Amino acid sequence: MGQIAGWVTADYLHQHARRQRHTESIPDRAWQALIDHHDPRDTLEIADNARWRGHTSHAVALCKTTADGHISRELAELLREHGYFDELRRHADAGHKDATFHLVNHLNERGQIDELRQRSDAGNEYATGQLANLLQERGQSDEAIAILWKRADAGSGAAAVQLVNLLHKRGQIDELQQLTKVGYRYATVQLADLMHKRGQSDEAIVMLRKRVDAGGSYAAGQLAHLMHECGQGDEAIAMLRQHADVGYGYAAPLVQLLHTRGQIDEAIVVLRQHADMGDTDDRWAAGHLAVLLHERGQIDEL
Repeated sequence: MGQIAGWVTADYLHQHARRQRHTESIPDRAWQALIDHHDPRDTLEIADNARWRGHTSHAVALCKTTADGHISRELAELLREHGYFDELRRHADAGHKDATFHLVNHLNERGQIDELRQRSDAGNEYATGQLANLLQERGQSDEAIAILWKRADAGSGAAAVQLVNLLHKRGQIDELQQLTKVGYRYATVQLADLMHKRGQSDEAIVMLRKRVDAGGSYAAGQLAHLMHECGQGDEAIAMLRQHADVGYGYAAPLVQLLHTRGQIDEAIVVLRQHADMGDTDDRWAAGHLAVLLHERGQIDEL
């Protein structure tokens, strides 16, 4: 064919046909031919295309031919939505995160504790968390705590956080103190909150101040909050100002406390200082600064 100068009818017809083919329904026989004779390297792409076009059975048939753990996030969701749990389990067993997520949620919804326990014992953190939730719902909180404690001791940060929250919820102050002594920072914060609620605010403040004085910025926010609650707001601000240049751990609670007390101009000053630093840890300041300036109607300064 000779060259056609310019954009003319031939171009339009070619482009229109491409758009039509893109959305046109493909006959089942064609899908079956693709399933039976496609290049294995194209399996995932064809399966996703089938899912996108609403051909669930064809997408699942293609999933069954993929290597273990070799599916997309969307296909994992499709397998769960349409009840293909054996196929979902195969990919989860191969370590596919999205397949594992959907399978564990399904097991939790069905109350299948035994399989959740198996997956937790195999080191799956998400299964551990869902197992603990299910046990709590069934009134077996002591068992949930034991499972979470074991996983936390093995180094699971997610299990440690869930454990601390559960102990806090149940008011188990002795166990929180035990975790605090072995270095669980979040346990220290939740322990202080529990002590405050039990009327032991002075003791909680002393404990948190020791952590802050030793460089524990993680405790600064809770310390400032308790001091403010106990009428020591000015002292809390002074304490935070001493460390504010260190970074987010002290500056953020300082800004929050100043904002709570209505000292917006001072909060803006602190935020400007950190926004101008440009360090990674101080990028939070720009967003907070924009919010406060907007609240004050200082749009021109944004």
